[in-house]
Amino acid sequence: MAQASIKIEGVDKLVKKLGMAAAISTLRPPMEQSVQLLERDMAFEPPPRRGSSYIRGYGYPGRPATSEHLSQSWTTKVTPTPNGLEGKIGNPTSYGPWVQSQQFQAWMHKGRWRTDQQVMSKNRKQITELFRQAIDRALR
Repeated sequence: MAQASIKIEGVDKLVKKLGMAAAISTLRPPMEQSVQLLERDMAFEPPPRRGSSYIRGYGYPGRPATSEHLSQSWTTKVTPTPNGLEGKIGNPTSYGPWVQSQQFQAWMHKGRWRTDQQVMSKNRKQITELFRQAIDRALR
């Protein structure tokens, strides 16, 4: 799925005052909260599409099971990098992009399943606020 980022204001000032190691320690909690927030919203399942014979958690009746459990397969990871901290959410299912990627979403999922970009846009303000509060507390 697409890679997206949010620019957080005040990080340079935080690093200058506390140093990189302390800044990373300060930013880890809001980063962990942020990826969990995004993961929760990506894992949301809309009601089954009317008229569809697909059975969630299995696949199509009369065929071998094919479900990779999209909504249950979301993962998060927060990793220190040489330049700061990186938070990632991901999903290893082969069909995930066709269901939830803004770029690749199939017609039958549009308007029903949330896309990566929709979830990022919906949560951008809250994520920015989590970081702002942590940075403000550390700079006092």
